[in-house]
Amino acid sequence: MGRLVSVSTDSGPHGRRVRWRELADKYGRQFHPEFNETSLVQVFPDNSWPRSLLGPDEGSLDTPTCRRLIDALQPFTGDATCFFHYDVIATRRCESDVAFRGKLHDSIHCCDDDDVHASPTHWWPADRDWLVCTDWDLKFTLVGGSSELIARLLADDELECIAVTPETRIDFRSDQLNSQKGI
Repeated sequence: MGRLVSVSTDSGPHGRRVRWRELADKYGRQFHPEFNETSLVQVFPDNSWPRSLLGPDEGSLDTPTCRRLIDALQPFTGDATCFFHYDVIATRRCESDVAFRGKLHDSIHCCDDDDVHASPTHWWPADRDWLVCTDWDLKFTLVGGSSELIARLLADDELECIAVTPETRIDFRSDQLNSQKGI
């Protein structure tokens, strides 16, 4: 049995973090804007993740990644009020959406609320200069903002980012390039 690896930063005491790009290279996949977890699942027997490889949670950023993203967003936010929205599926009772208002660093503490169990679905500052979206059906987060903000995220060594445009397809069937490899 191999050593546990995870595409999340939270791989536990017996594992290590592995990057999507590293997995793409290892399994002969091209890492590009429409790459997603299905791009890799296709290479494994029975189209199923090996038990030694943990994928990220759907609809939630792990805490270390969330903190790193907050640090990257801080220079573009300052002391502005931010808004944090949770889709109904990210709430504990699944009865209605939940929203909070606070400072950027409060996004970490929103998860401590009894009504929610994940990082916010959407968060943004009052001036709407950027938006973070961690959709419950996706294993990645989308960030929209200025060219300067996006350049900062792409250059960050800890965050694994890839640039997309509004025309980029992002669902689980988006990767036509790797699916054409006959797997």
